[in-house]
Amino acid sequence: MIGARAVACLLVGLGLPLPVFAGPQAGGTGRSGFSLYSSRITAGVDTAIVTEEGRVEDGVFVFVPTAVAFQKPSPRSNLQFIYEPEIEIYQTRSDLNAINHAAAIAYSREPARRSGLRAGGSFLRTHDRSRQTSGLAVSPRGLYVEGRGYASLDHRLGPRTSIRLGAQSWLTRSQAPTFTDFSGELDEWRNSFTVGLGRALNEAHELSVAYTRFESSFLNAEELTGEDLDDRGGQDSLSGAYTATLVASGVRFGGSAGLIRLPRESGDEYTYSLATHFDKAWSSFNFGVSYQRSLSGQLRFESDTPADVIRDPLLDDGVAQSANVTLGGEIGRRLTLSGQVSLSRTDVAGFETPLETFVVTTDVGLVLTDRLIPMINLMYWDQQAPQEVLTYSRTRITAGLRFFWDAPPSGRRMNYENVRGILPIRPVGQ
Repeated sequence: MIGARAVACLLVGLGLPLPVFAGPQAGGTGRSGFSLYSSRITAGVDTAIVTEEGRVEDGVFVFVPTAVAFQKPSPRSNLQFIYEPEIEIYQTRSDLNAINHAAAIAYSREPARRSGLRAGGSFLRTHDRSRQTSGLAVSPRGLYVEGRGYASLDHRLGPRTSIRLGAQSWLTRSQAPTFTDFSGELDEWRNSFTVGLGRALNEAHELSVAYTRFESSFLNAEELTGEDLDDRGGQDSLSGAYTATLVASGVRFGGSAGLIRLPRESGDEYTYSLATHFDKAWSSFNFGVSYQRSLSGQLRFESDTPADVIRDPLLDDGVAQSANVTLGGEIGRRLTLSGQVSLSRTDVAGFETPLETFVVTTDVGLVLTDRLIPMINLMYWDQQAPQEVLTYSRTRITAGLRFFWDAPPSGRRMNYENVRGILPIRPVGQ
């Protein structure tokens, strides 16, 4: 049996966003009312589905009927809601069949000329967390449920200076792996509070500093066995960030550095965080590269997409490094392409060597008509770990069709379904 702290590398993680202060923004754009987004039908093979009984190879059929969305924009506010189901059917392993659900709501409002309010939440119920969300480690197949809520208030102190107050809360439930020294479900509650100050040097360049307090605990600690499972503690971090946004050239880049404190009975421990990112946007294509070093509980990809919040089963005080390359858009008039390559290395207490993970996701589509796109999807995971049960190599290849209920304008498919960006799942085929 592995120890409780090593077991925690199979628990759910949390990512905290780097502060960005661009002043209050509330007014929404786009269509008002209900919308039906694209549907997908794909079929293929999964070479190594990671289950509690071992690795399973099987054919798989995936059907997304549609995402149902509601949007109500106005000059001073914007309300968005979206729900998307996904049906998975396996060729021989009917016990793996599942219906996954994802939903989210987002609200922004500018109650005064100098103030902006953002609030919202999301819900995710999936049996294959590694496929639907980003992460630092590959997770075995099993039920995972997540509810998230957030709120933030921005206020301009002057023409170029703003302050932000923000809070986030996550409630997760996941299955304990059978090879650990306890069984059943793990219920975890995580909370963070952030206060930050931003200063715009000009229209393109911005500096910010922020303090974040992070807490986590098991709600069912009394049902679990093992040492220190209910001794999660808190973390304090202080960071500074620089961001440049060059609108004319479609370039955004920047970085941040900070100090993280971990209170301990034997004395406080400290480590540092570091992040850098570069993004380039053309009229119909986007490219980005990023690197981050932080505690696994506080690390997230440099993105405003909820799907990129780290949910990995890692110790909050495990040091993690992650490098990512993302791209997506249209090449010419007929080809669509999206993909991500991720490398991560995570040092976890209880393991002699770190977890090292390599993940590739790619979607290629051929535009036959404005509404119909045949597509091929490739997902590959490889994880090296000191424990054999945590060493994975998995490939999933599917092909099928994507149908748009409303024909998106040519060259703008990446932005056409932007409301899907608030869903807590990895975008597919965009």
